[in-house]
Amino acid sequence: MNQFLSKAGLVVVAIMVTLFSFSVQAEKKKVTWSTKWGKAQVAMMSPNVFGKDHILVQWERRDKVSSPDPEWNVTEAVYYEQADEVAGSAVVTGYAVLIFKNGDKAFHRLDAAYTGTYKDNGAWEGTAEGLYRFLGGTGKYKNIKGTAVVRCKGVDPMFAKEVEDTGGCTMEGEVEF
Repeated sequence: MNQFLSKAGLVVVAIMVTLFSFSVQAEKKKVTWSTKWGKAQVAMMSPNVFGKDHILVQWERRDKVSSPDPEWNVTEAVYYEQADEVAGSAVVTGYAVLIFKNGDKAFHRLDAAYTGTYKDNGAWEGTAEGLYRFLGGTGKYKNIKGTAVVRCKGVDPMFAKEVEDTGGCTMEGEVEF
């Protein structure tokens, strides 16, 4: 009888472990969202220190975010980026926070490149492409990981006054949380 109870106990434990492992598997999800660029707040700029049209710049920008997925139709994204730019084209790196409607946050790193030109009024116009890597977050997104491809285009009035901002980005990727 004791052998039977021991074997039955092992079977129950094995079933519970199997069921538990299925219940804690991360949710995988394909995500898409888009942003409309907000006005950048330039924190540091070193114009033409390294030669004609070569600048290093850091900025913070708050973008409006929308998505067809109600969960990813977040309120805003806050970007902290820096670029090494020559004649309107650059490599840009940075970090961002996606702020969801319920207050949860998802953090990601951005690595991208952009190319464009400056207009006479100081506005930059061009395109960018890069990759977001999710690094974690808060609440539901505490353990988020995954990547998203980002593509941007439009007019960014970072160094211009009274210029309408018509730029934005689209992101597509897969995350796990």
